Formats: sequence, structure tokens, C-alpha cells
Amino acid sequence: MDMRTAGPTSAIKYWIDGSAPNRKLVVQFTDDQFYSGLVGSQMTAQAILYEGSNNVEIHTTVVNRSTNTTGGVEGIQNAAGTVAYTVSGRNATTYSVGAPDAYRFSPDVIAVSSYSWSPATFLNDPSLANPLASAVTSSNTYTVTATATNGCSLTATASVTAGAALVSAATATPSTICNGETTSLDAGASGGGAPYTYDWSDGMTSIGSTSPLVVTPSGTTTFTVSITDACNTTITSTVTVNVNPVPSLSVAPSSASYCGTPVTLTATVSGNTDPVSWSPGAGLNATTGNVVVATPSATTIYTATATNGTCTVTFPVTVTVGFIPTAPTTAPYGVCNGNSVPMGEGPQPIAPAVY
Repeated sequence: MDMRTAGPTSAIKYWIDGSAPNRKLVVQFTDDQFYSGLVGSQMTAQAILYEGSNNVEIHTTVVNRSTNTTGGVEGIQNAAGTVAYTVSGRNATTYSVGAPDAYRFSPDVIAVSSYSWSPATFLNDPSLANPLASAVTSSNTYTVTATATNGCSLTATASVTAGAALVSAATATPSTICNGETTSLDAGASGGGAPYTYDWSDGMTSIGSTSPLVVTPSGTTTFTVSITDACNTTITSTVTVNVNPVPSLSVAPSSASYCGTPVTLTATVSGNTDPVSWSPGAGLNATTGNVVVATPSATTIYTATATNGTCTVTFPVTVTVGFIPTAPTTAPYGVCNGNSVPMGEGPQPIAPAVY
């Protein structure tokens, strides 16, 4: 229908009814003339286009040809005008509509009898409509030919681009630690299709799903990470963290006071360690050995350190300097036989001043 407005009551309007994906485009013709100039003709109708189904309906209320005898057309055609479908009896002919009627145009649906994909490389079945390409190691452009039951066929192409394979080289930083320390595990994933998901295990249970992952193993442990990419490919990688024991160290006494009598500090150590070292050296008779003697001039915190070559442990000891008495002296006296002499009248200890 190729219509135009003519006259005060003539109009062409359009609107959309409904919501996606079931909308309708409605074009309303009211008291319009055929555009070919059929003076005296009058038509009121609707053309309705349905989303999804692509059906087209023409609802005609009235076609009044009056005295005009030029042929009219009612139907649909493609944009180029090369394919058209018309209502029977209304193709370039004179017709009138006195009672409302409606016609529906539906797309032709022709069943596909076969599919053929080429090349068949990496495809599980090249005769399927939707074959699966798996274990892809190189890029390919596939051509599919769909053949209908009427013998007609169409072709289309699809490209599959193969990236680098998903790989992993798990690491631990540091890879050797002392008992009680932490290390950071990294899956080292690359290739495949990001993003990745992670599942770390310590050989007994799942321990985390991030990369990096901070852990504190209690002993030497081999960690396994399972990595899955966006292409649903899963690989695993392992890394071993070596955990060395920490020596045991204690010092007796753990604190002491020095009041002029030397303080003996005795270290007890286990764990195949090197000789115990002491610092600072001021006031000590030695800086290595399990037993040292302290005579500090001021309150000092001594630190004993034991190491097994890899792990180190320390133990602090505070030696507090207290009051150190001064030995009394006496002056020589001459005394006659049978007389007495005063004792202890030499220099006396002097107590520290109190402020």
C-alpha cells in the first residue's frame, strides 16, 4: 500500500505497542488516497509489523474506490522491490472493501536438512549445526554450508583465534623459611583466557583461592595450585616450601643484679647450633660461648643469639647495676702495751646520693 493524505480527515500515524521482545509497529492510514493519484479513492487501514516473529498484518476497514478505476495493490515487498507478496485479487486491480478484513504475511520457514563445516580440524562433528572446537592449537576460519530440504543452500563463516596455551609456574617467595615465618605463593599463570580462578592445596585440604597467597607452613610442604581459565581449561602446578627448625634458647638467670660480685650468665641451647654469641661486649669476659661473666659499669641488656646456620633465635637478659660498697680502710696507730686503739675509723663506704 502506497498511501498519501488528502482532505481534512486524512492522516497517517504510527506508534509502537508492547515491550521488547514482543513489540508491534502499527502504521495507521485514515481516509487516505493511493499515492498513484487515485482521485476519489478512500482507504482506512492498519499495517502491523510484529517483532520476533517478523509477521506482517494488513487490517483493512474500508476501501472506497468511488468512480476511480485505476488498479491498486495491497501486499508487501522487499526494500529493493525485487520480491513481493500480494493479497489475492488486490494486485494492480480495481477492488473495494466494504467490510473489514485482515491478512497475515509470515516468513517462509524451510527446514535445513544438513550442515557441513570445513575444515573439520578440532571439530567434534562437522555435520552438526553447533559443533564443538576443542584442544585448539592453531587459528582457523570455518565455513558452514546449510542445505535446506528444497535443495537451496547458504554459507557462513566463523573464525576461531588460538592464543597461547594456558601454562603455570608456581613460585614461593621466599622458598626457604624458618618455622613460624610466612611465604607468598604465586601461581604464575599465563596464556589461555583470562580471568583465572585458583584453588590451592597443601596436600590435605584446600587453603585458598587467590594468587598471591600468604601461608605459614609448620613444616616443609609441597603446595599444588589448580588453575582454570575462561575457556574452562584446567591445569595444575606445584611448589615446595622448605621449613627449617628454629633453635631453642634460654638463659639463666633471665635477669640479675650486679652489686660488685660478677654475674654468671648460662645459655641452654638445642638444635645443632653454632656457639652462642653475646652483645654488647662491654662488661663481658667473652662474646661467644654458652657461659659468660658480666661485670657491667651500668645497667645493660645483653642479648644471647643462637643460630643453626639458617634460623636464628635471641634471648635478652637485663643485668642491673646496684650499690657497689667500697672496702673500708684504717690508719696505722702506735699503741703502748696494754692500751686500746679505736678500730674502723678510716674511710667509710659512701652510700649513693638520693635526689
